[in-house]
Amino acid sequence: MTAGTVFEHSKLALSKALMLVLCYAQGTRLESARLAAMFDGSDSKPRLATVSEWFAILRSKVASASAEEVPIGGPAIQVQIDEALLGRRKTTEVVGCEAPGSSA
Repeated sequence: MTAGTVFEHSKLALSKALMLVLCYAQGTRLESARLAAMFDGSDSKPRLATVSEWFAILRSKVASASAEEVPIGGPAIQVQIDEALLGRRKTTEVVGCEAPGSSA
């Protein structure tokens, strides 16, 4: 069932790994994700290092999938961004953007 997926070589139970994926998608902090992953019936918490490794794997998968997508605005449409918060933050936030010639 896990062949050819990110879960294929995982030592972590699939139920725990799926809970970590959900926590990652919701922006849950590492320690909270660690606690959430223990509620799969086994009551054993994964190590914090394991949760951190999974979040790193998921970040890289999201980044590689994002690199293949069409840029903001679509093909052949240039989008101008007024302000952006970029850097080593939990999220990247775009304050405002518009495509030239569009009505606001």
